[in-house]
Amino acid sequence: MRGRWGSAVTSVLVAGLLGAAPAATATSAAPRNRTRADRPAGVPSPVCRPRTTSPVARLRVVHVQPITARVTRYTFFSSALGGQVRANVLLPAGYADPAQAARRYPVLLLLHGAAGDADDWVRHGVERVVGDTPMIVVMPDGGTGGWYTDWFGAEVTRPATFTPPAWETFHLRELLPWVDATFRTIADRQHRVIAGLSMGGFGTMSYAARHPDLFVAAGSFSGAVDTDLMWPLLPMALGYVGTPPSMCIWGDPVTQQANLEGHDPTVLAPSLGDTTLFAAWGNGQAGPLDTPSSQASGLLEMVIAPMNAGFVQAVQRSGIPITAWSYGPGTHSWPYWLRDLAKFLPMAMAAIARPSPTPATDPTHPFDYRSAEPTFGVWGWTFRARHDPQAFTDLTSVTRSGLTVRGAGQLDVTTPPLYRPGAAYLVSGAQEPAPGIVIADRRGRLTFTVDLADRAPAAAVASLSALGQFLAQPLPLDGTVAGAAHVTIRPLA
Repeated sequence: MRGRWGSAVTSVLVAGLLGAAPAATATSAAPRNRTRADRPAGVPSPVCRPRTTSPVARLRVVHVQPITARVTRYTFFSSALGGQVRANVLLPAGYADPAQAARRYPVLLLLHGAAGDADDWVRHGVERVVGDTPMIVVMPDGGTGGWYTDWFGAEVTRPATFTPPAWETFHLRELLPWVDATFRTIADRQHRVIAGLSMGGFGTMSYAARHPDLFVAAGSFSGAVDTDLMWPLLPMALGYVGTPPSMCIWGDPVTQQANLEGHDPTVLAPSLGDTTLFAAWGNGQAGPLDTPSSQASGLLEMVIAPMNAGFVQAVQRSGIPITAWSYGPGTHSWPYWLRDLAKFLPMAMAAIARPSPTPATDPTHPFDYRSAEPTFGVWGWTFRARHDPQAFTDLTSVTRSGLTVRGAGQLDVTTPPLYRPGAAYLVSGAQEPAPGIVIADRRGRLTFTVDLADRAPAAAVASLSALGQFLAQPLPLDGTVAGAAHVTIRPLA
């Protein structure tokens, strides 16, 4: 399967994959076998030096510039990025009307592509598309090839003073709290949506999967939603569309593959179960909205298309509904992205208007979640995984009554405050071989450890001969899960 796309992808990468503002789509790729049995274990990278400190979230406004009656450009100093960065904010019609001073609004975080910036959507007419939709639209910088990621690190050849940018921290831990503190938002998940084009489509679905408790709806327009396609050529090349170019955004794709996969929306598809999803893409052929200049971007959309087909298949295999609009002729260009946004907005507003149960509102509502992080939290639960750094943790059917976990090593679990403080609970399946008795803390949380079977030995780092064969030999992509445990939680009678 990988060999089928090799020559086409490589040629596009040489031209600057995903770096242009316009592009097109292609035929669907066959489903991939997502296991990690023959992937290398986590070892120090010979190429990338990991970041040594966690990003700090602190944002300060340094300049404000009105652009139109409804759009304002804000310039910030971001601690997460170590420098200045911008965001444009489009306010709803009537926001400044004194008669509506008490009205609050949902928020759309709208992301640009790899060659774009915070001005892209404004420059191409987003205000006209949004029209009277009662929504605050926030359009931030995402870097030229920043990939909506807290970068793993930097090349060992870079000066030690180089600080890897932390785009995810800027967007989710700096910008969104500032938006809620500055404007009349409805500051909860039910009233927050995200969308983006190309690289921004990747950011949209990656953020939605990694943080399913933040966004009620997510829309990808010609999104690069499978960055692990054509491993390792494609992930290596994606880092070189940016400024500065880097192979270390997710770490090098051989020794730090799990970090790449841990941001890839296709790998993380099971985490999207409570999100309203929309994905649109074309086939790269000249379509009804194309001009002679935009037709040159058709090859890019031909690479984007199998990414989207694979993403949709992964979502559907997880039993998750998605509105997939493979509209045929159309290139990687703005007329299609504006049309996609116009189609997504009513869907987003409908999701906002019709709340459905989530783990935050109903502790009996189950959720699934995948992560390659050593420590992660979702829906008020926190987890610390102690295993080979190349392993995934897969959580399924998590509720206040228990969970199923597949992975390796040990998993420390702290629940949300769902239980009676000071009461005893029987947590079966956690402290093997005997069930454990856990006392809820004064906030009503339980903390316990799940022991999993030792992971099967990971393969050695891929040899040059193996790398030379990767186009012909499909390489599995998801975490080997040698251990599994079913945990039940019930009051001690």
